[in-house]
Amino acid sequence: MTQMPDQPPPRRAAVRGRPRMAWVAIVPLFMAAVHWFPDRVFSIAWFFGIVCYAICFAWVTYSIIVYGGLPNWMAGIALFIMSALLAVFIALAVAIAEFIYKQMNGKIPRLLIWPVCWVAMEYLRANMPLGLAFPWNSLGKSQHSVAWLLQNADWGSFYGLSFLIVMANCGIYSIIVKNTERKLAALVVLPVIIGALVYGAFRYNTESGNESFRAGIIQGNVDLHEKWDPDLRFKALLDHIDLSKQLIEKEPELFVWAESSLPFNYRYAWYYDNGKDGALGFHLTSFIDKTGIPLLTGTLDHDRDKDKVYNAVVLALPDGSDEYFYKQRLVPFGEFVPLNRFLFFVNRLVEDQIGEFTPGSSVKPLTIPEGPEIAVTICYENIFPELVRQRVRAGANLICNVTNDAWFGETSASYQHFSVARFRAVESGRAIVRSANSGISGAIDSRGRIIHQSPLFEKVSFVVDVTLENRTTPYLIIGNAFAIGCTALTTILYLIAAIKNRKKSKTGGMECLKKKSHP
Repeated sequence: MTQMPDQPPPRRAAVRGRPRMAWVAIVPLFMAAVHWFPDRVFSIAWFFGIVCYAICFAWVTYSIIVYGGLPNWMAGIALFIMSALLAVFIALAVAIAEFIYKQMNGKIPRLLIWPVCWVAMEYLRANMPLGLAFPWNSLGKSQHSVAWLLQNADWGSFYGLSFLIVMANCGIYSIIVKNTERKLAALVVLPVIIGALVYGAFRYNTESGNESFRAGIIQGNVDLHEKWDPDLRFKALLDHIDLSKQLIEKEPELFVWAESSLPFNYRYAWYYDNGKDGALGFHLTSFIDKTGIPLLTGTLDHDRDKDKVYNAVVLALPDGSDEYFYKQRLVPFGEFVPLNRFLFFVNRLVEDQIGEFTPGSSVKPLTIPEGPEIAVTICYENIFPELVRQRVRAGANLICNVTNDAWFGETSASYQHFSVARFRAVESGRAIVRSANSGISGAIDSRGRIIHQSPLFEKVSFVVDVTLENRTTPYLIIGNAFAIGCTALTTILYLIAAIKNRKKSKTGGMECLKKKSHP
């Protein structure tokens, strides 16, 4: 569906990128690690990864300095440590691929080994234990704006595109250095990419559903330095209500407010009463009752019996009932400290800015009577494809992402975060509506097309029409089977290569002994 005609045009600069660069970006790594310095494969690949990630995640320093209170030099060190840790996965992919290639005496072409190992390491990075999984800015995500290629996410997520990109880089490298694989590159790489484009064109142009749903999106743009000020709770709530009222004539079927839009606990809203404006609960219930429109908003929830605090979303219905959803994937060093027993000092360094939340467990959609089943994702949960897949498979026909990206300022982080939603839409075959406190808010259809996107750090409200679909994509059926297959194949090939290497070592040792005994 298209955006409403009386809305201002979205700022097209909101999601930028140069997806074509990815198709040649790894060639220098091939040249350095394979052609020029083959004895330093790991270290060169590690350095390459550090540079790449330091550029991609430069926005981390903004959050650390502005909201963590650390000096610039400490933020720089934190960025380096983060980049160095993430770069290990690139280094392992390259080192393992070259080890397998050499032990197999080149019988398995690099055109296969490198893409397989690369995807395996991306999958490992996306599934690290202890809450350290971080699939943000994986290679395949560079193609979020290439419509036909993006459709391939409906069978392989971003992993399939990473595979294609690495294979293409291998092919270009082979042609440049004129090695034995250059003919194979010409025969394999181009047809595979053309096949992906043909498949994507077919998927892009297939008919979608015809059931329309209208959502009113509110971007409150509440300053983080003011958000939790008790004296400003009423102002934050009334601002959101006023923005919502501006949309009533457009007849939205749901209001969506961002993560932590309510700087208080919704369940106990009636207890917040400053004597002047009345109780917060009174304003909320009056608004929902008078409009007759359900409200989905971020809030906190506190289980006082178990003394647990949740980052939550509540769906408040006009009949007075409500449903809660609790965030499952908490942000490390933002909403909890991994290995807190050993890293107990971290929260003190950032002046106790790190929360201590409890993760939820339910994947059940939130339900609007005679309306959609909504799969909710809170903040960066949207970067995990398997997480969204589980919630859609539970019966959802619409995805709603609420987030608070004000932590990132006007850096590239908000744009990167918004672009990820296009993959979730294509993988699941579901439209996405998104409310962010400071932007980017908007909507994306099931083919990954942007219906609307808001500017950063502006107080806005708008309505979007999306199509509800119940179709089953290949990804909903097989999940990350492609990435798991690459990981299994990498493991098998590595074990075979290790056995061959061990045999060579033993044979070499025996030959040395024979030469010494028979001069």
